[in-house]
Amino acid sequence: MGNAALQGLRVLDLGDFGSGPYCARILGDLGAEVIKVEPPAGDSARRIGPFPDDVPSSEASGLFLYLNFNKLGITLNRSTAAGQRVLHSLLAESDVVVLNAALGGGNKFGLDVQELHARYPDLVLTCITPFGLEGKYADNAGYDINVSAQGGASPLPQEPGLEPLMPPSIQIELLSGLGAAFATIVALIARAGGGGRVIDFAQGLFIAAHSSGALARRVPGQAAPSAQQPGGLYPNHVLRCKDGEVFLFAPQKQQWIGFVQAMGEPEWTKDRRFRNRRAMNEEYPEETDALVEAWLTQHTKQELLAIFMQHRVPSAPLLNVKDVLESDHLRERGFFQQIDHPVAGPLTYPGFQFRMSGTPMRVVRPAPLLGEHNEEILCGRLEMSRVELSRLRNAGVI
Repeated sequence: MGNAALQGLRVLDLGDFGSGPYCARILGDLGAEVIKVEPPAGDSARRIGPFPDDVPSSEASGLFLYLNFNKLGITLNRSTAAGQRVLHSLLAESDVVVLNAALGGGNKFGLDVQELHARYPDLVLTCITPFGLEGKYADNAGYDINVSAQGGASPLPQEPGLEPLMPPSIQIELLSGLGAAFATIVALIARAGGGGRVIDFAQGLFIAAHSSGALARRVPGQAAPSAQQPGGLYPNHVLRCKDGEVFLFAPQKQQWIGFVQAMGEPEWTKDRRFRNRRAMNEEYPEETDALVEAWLTQHTKQELLAIFMQHRVPSAPLLNVKDVLESDHLRERGFFQQIDHPVAGPLTYPGFQFRMSGTPMRVVRPAPLLGEHNEEILCGRLEMSRVELSRLRNAGVI
């Protein structure tokens, strides 16, 4: 990859599922050579969809394909003595190793991080765990919901009987992978002065530093948040419009004035009852919602976005997948890209997270097939004979 920011660096991806593989992929997008090491059964993401035509296939998981393009791929049973020998041969020629805790498994990497650091002092070891390598929660298992709660991204239930909210899907995993990639780049810059680093990337602390702590639960027909909740002034919730829903948030007086002006200053806004926005939010939210939605439902999400931007009212359309794919803004930016995969075929993928003019990120190869580069890496780079390769395959090592 010419003119790539991380060209010439070698990354060993020992991660699984989300955060580790995503971190390693971003390094690959920036030009590093990334070798993904999977167990012979494959990364767990291979068993998670979506799948083309809803037909499960370990080679066509949308999640795996997205998290693992720009990588070479080998299989290796790291619990065997032969697997450990191969692993250490790869470690000896790597600049970065990315590890993430097994889903729900605390810090169980199957490797001693400090021992690796002592043995390979120039290596950058990026260790992604729910709660860090040290501390009283270090050995605790942690899923997205636990990390979300510790990081303050899950507000307490606004109504009795409801569970705490958390960001949907695997956003915590992906945000952690992105953050860990930047931490790795900083460590690589520092390495120029000598010595590798152990990056203790605690997902809970990272989310705490980036969480607004404000997820919108309220939808039409539900009770308003209690007075103890932040943002107790109307509006601060999701409402219906002509073709879907929008989120509105106008805590400042000037924003509410802009909102009223955007609606054309309807007569009901002149009633004293609708000048007490805390009461509107807590005492008669359904009545207020009905009046506001009578205007909102005359406009589409995109029309409302333009109107609210003009009046400086904080808002956001709730987009579905179709809306995102058809977004004029994303199309103009050339955000989506097609990648052809030998099994999954040509598919449309989300693009890169940022752009670099001098060293642009590029797609060099699709996600690897399971064990696709075993021979290329083990025989070509590690100079293993094909007889030995066959022996390892028959023994279940690769």
